[in-house]
Amino acid sequence: MPSVILLGCGLSIAVVGALALNRYLRLRSIGNLVVVRRAGLQGNAGWRHGVVHFNNAEMRYYKLRSLRLQPDRRIDRRSITVSGHRELSEVERTFIDEDMRVVYCEVSGVTYEVAMNTRCETALTSWLESAPSSRRKFVYTPQSGPLQKKLR
Repeated sequence: MPSVILLGCGLSIAVVGALALNRYLRLRSIGNLVVVRRAGLQGNAGWRHGVVHFNNAEMRYYKLRSLRLQPDRRIDRRSITVSGHRELSEVERTFIDEDMRVVYCEVSGVTYEVAMNTRCETALTSWLESAPSSRRKFVYTPQSGPLQKKLR
């Protein structure tokens, strides 16, 4: 009986280890390292390490201390606004890379502090600026023919 329990525990540890290794290897190659928290907290409270990945429509955030196969948060491109930035405080420099700075991002009315390096900040800025306008819509009209579209 004790050997069955040990076998079960060993198998559980192996599965969790395999999931953690899979997530680590996958995230390492797809995104930018960031450290995120809600704005307004002081010192080292609330910071969470993770990786962000940008695609056409959304930013995907993966927490480093998570075993989920899917992103921990999906953020629609049109709901993000960058409102400023600042340098790291002395306390923050103890656990965040010194080449990072904090960018203030508002997502659906909630402001977050996101520590990122300059390459990630450039990627975020260009990704947001290159988004298609929400006012532009292609509309089919019978007068324009089946293969032509009118821009409104």
